[in-house]
Amino acid sequence: MVTGGNGFVGGYLVESLVADGYAVRALARPGADTQRLERIATVVRGDLSDVDALERAATGCSRVFHVAAVTSTSARSKREYEATNVAGPANVAIAAARAGVERLVHVSSCGVYGFRCPSPADESAPLAPDTPYRRSKAGGERAVMAAAERSGLAVVIARLSSVYGPRARNWVRICRTIQEGRFRMIGDSRNRVHLVHVDDIVAGLRACADTPGIEGRPFNLAGPAPISMGELVDTLSRALEVESNRARWPAFPFRFARLFDLTAAHTIGHRPRRLGSYDLFLADRCFDITQARIELGYQPRVSAEEGMARLALHYRAEGLLRPD
Repeated sequence: MVTGGNGFVGGYLVESLVADGYAVRALARPGADTQRLERIATVVRGDLSDVDALERAATGCSRVFHVAAVTSTSARSKREYEATNVAGPANVAIAAARAGVERLVHVSSCGVYGFRCPSPADESAPLAPDTPYRRSKAGGERAVMAAAERSGLAVVIARLSSVYGPRARNWVRICRTIQEGRFRMIGDSRNRVHLVHVDDIVAGLRACADTPGIEGRPFNLAGPAPISMGELVDTLSRALEVESNRARWPAFPFRFARLFDLTAAHTIGHRPRRLGSYDLFLADRCFDITQARIELGYQPRVSAEEGMARLALHYRAEGLLRPD
C-alpha cells in the first residue's frame, strides 16, 4: 500500500512497483482526481485520521509506504500540520500493525536537521527543525516510532532531500525566470544544495522496504553529490539553452527578510512561500548518504546535468516553458 499515491513521489513509486509486478493499493483523499492512478493500481479512498479505514486498506499488504503529507506551502495552519504530518503517521503505524504488515517505510525529510545543519549532515546529526513544516516532519518521526514500539511494528524512516523530476511543479518558476533572462542570484552563489531525482528516490524507498535488518533506523536519501547554486543555475541554463545570467542581489536583506518570515511562520502556523526560496540561496544544505550506500546498496545515478535536462524537456512538452 502507498499513501499519497496520487502525489509526485508516491505516483512514481506506485508506477515502479506495478511495473515490477506488484499489486498495489494506493490511498487517495476522498474527492481527489485519481483517473491516472486507477489505470494501474487499486485506489482506496481514505483519510489519515481514520485508523479503521487505514487498516482495511493495509490488510493483505506486506509493505506500507507512508508518503502522504502536507507540504510547507500547502498547509494552512499548525493544526493541519499536526493532524496530517504528526497524527497521520501514528495512525498509519497503528493500522499497519493491526493489519499484520511486515514493514512500514515512513517518508520524512532532511529538513528535520534544520536550516543551518552540519554540512554534510548524517543520520546522527541533531534534529533542529526551524519551521512549522520541518517541526511537523520531526514530530511525525517521533510519533510513528512511538506507535511502532508499542505494537512491535517494523519501521524504517527515509529522510528525503529536495526531490525534483518530471511532474514536479516547484521548479517551473525558476526555469521561467532563467529562460526569460530575469533570474537574479541571491548571495555569492557558492552555497551548496543537495537535490535528488525522483527516480533515485524511488530506488531508495524500495531498498528501505526490502533490505533486511535495518528496522527502526533513519536513512538519508539524496542525490549523487551536492552542487553549488552557481553550478545549478549554469546547469539549468544549459538545459534551457540560454545564456547563464549571474546578476546578483546581496544576501543581507534576504537574511533579514527570512528572519521576519520565520517569525511570521511561527505565529500563523505555515511557512510563507518565499521562505523556501531564501533557504535555497542562503545556506549549505548537504547530506551524508554513506549509511544508505553501505547498508541499502543505494546508488543515486541521475546527475544534476541529466536530471535538469529531463526536467526542461518535460516542462516544454507540458507547455510550461517556451518551446524554443
